[in-house]
Amino acid sequence: MKTAQTAEPLSLQEIQVVSLVTAAHFLSHFYQFVLPPVFGLMAVKLNVGFTEMGLAITVFSIATGVSQTPAGFLVDRLGASKLLVLGVAVIGLAVACYGLVTTYWALLPLAAIAGCANSIFHPADFAILSDQVAERRIGRAFSFHAVAGNLGWAAAPIVMLGISAAFNIETAFISVGLAGVVLSIILA
Repeated sequence: MKTAQTAEPLSLQEIQVVSLVTAAHFLSHFYQFVLPPVFGLMAVKLNVGFTEMGLAITVFSIATGVSQTPAGFLVDRLGASKLLVLGVAVIGLAVACYGLVTTYWALLPLAAIAGCANSIFHPADFAILSDQVAERRIGRAFSFHAVAGNLGWAAAPIVMLGISAAFNIETAFISVGLAGVVLSIILA
């Protein structure tokens, strides 16, 4: 029986795959948490209260939950890699557009679009990792994947508040959203 100290390391190809998939997973969780740290700023910008801002998060979450199973079927039918690229691009664009909205009612459909795009990540990520990483090392790959998601949640408040303080809320959303577009190009 092998121990962690004697286990065979990930191959270079596996490291590349795990790195790209975990980067996408990082952004998925990051994007889930871009609005809450800046609720106050967005509420003032859109002239709404915290209840309305909470509804935007609810719309995102419901869209993700409702779309998750269909996303899994699409991943099986169309391919995980293609859909991961699409999901990263669409959620990045939707988040970038959060910075362009001038009314609350424009934010809600963007939250729904972002939520639908977010539903692609887990089915696509796990399909890619299961296909590209050797079974004897898949546990490590899944662990890196999980940690990356948690780091995304942790990074969102720091990044959003930091960019908003240094520039403005619009710049914060546009810049972090464009990071997803750049990652989708790298993934492609």
